[in-house]
Amino acid sequence: MASQELQLEISTYVGNALLSFLYGVHLCIQKPSRGWVLFYIAYGGILLLMITIYVATIQVFGLLLWIIDRGTPGGPPIWLHNNKSSWLGVLASATTTVSNMMGDGLMLRRCFIILQGERYYLVLPALLYAGTFEHTRDTLNIVSSIATVIEDAGPSSNDWATTLMPWDIAWIVCTASFNGIVTALICYHIIKTNRAANASASVALLQRHTGVVSMMVEGTIPFTVLGIAFVISEACESVSQICISRVWTCFCVLSQQFIIMRIAMGLAWSKTTEAELSVNVATKLGDLNKLELRMLE
Repeated sequence: MASQELQLEISTYVGNALLSFLYGVHLCIQKPSRGWVLFYIAYGGILLLMITIYVATIQVFGLLLWIIDRGTPGGPPIWLHNNKSSWLGVLASATTTVSNMMGDGLMLRRCFIILQGERYYLVLPALLYAGTFEHTRDTLNIVSSIATVIEDAGPSSNDWATTLMPWDIAWIVCTASFNGIVTALICYHIIKTNRAANASASVALLQRHTGVVSMMVEGTIPFTVLGIAFVISEACESVSQICISRVWTCFCVLSQQFIIMRIAMGLAWSKTTEAELSVNVATKLGDLNKLELRMLE
């Protein structure tokens, strides 16, 4: 067996194993339902359905590849080539697309809430999400996502290969760029807020809204880093792209579920977070002024 073919199999296997582990993490996340609005319940349920279908599809594909049809003349590499446009690949691609579009939509919404008075920064992310590109590609991100699913059903599909297609490049680069920009905007605003309120706000309040955990979750940093790694692996046509794509797809859902969990627990940023920090700072400054007056007396 050629070295690249072996690496391709290893990448697929490792990706499946990591996917199963992360799916277990997703199921174990505590999701308190008290105070949840119906939207987030439905949203989380759809994401759970998408990742469940994806995991089941990938596991069935692995079962066929390595056990049931392993005796195919030429082995797994030939089976991969012959089944690259199977219904399993189309279904996996469709669930990935839906999960990613829902995840990006929530990220844009969270960025809108966090930035408040700086919403003009959202113009570029909004354009990337809508996929506006010149006048001939008004919905590049959405259209390219749908086209990627359709392309996966065609004879030139590359869902299980390492050859780039134009729609794949457009979709991956567009969504990775969107994630990178939104993450940078959210993290910048959180850091700026932390520095502005650090001297006077309570430690507990600062830690809750501007701490490392808040930044990692609200900014979906792991998801963005994986997206960049996915783009690089695709550009290099590396066999590791299959492994990375499995983990990246799972984080499409996992990152958003962490945000929903923080919302349910009352720890996430809201429209009143900056006001709360400002009131806390003002209260502390007022107390300090009173203390100074007493000392002068």
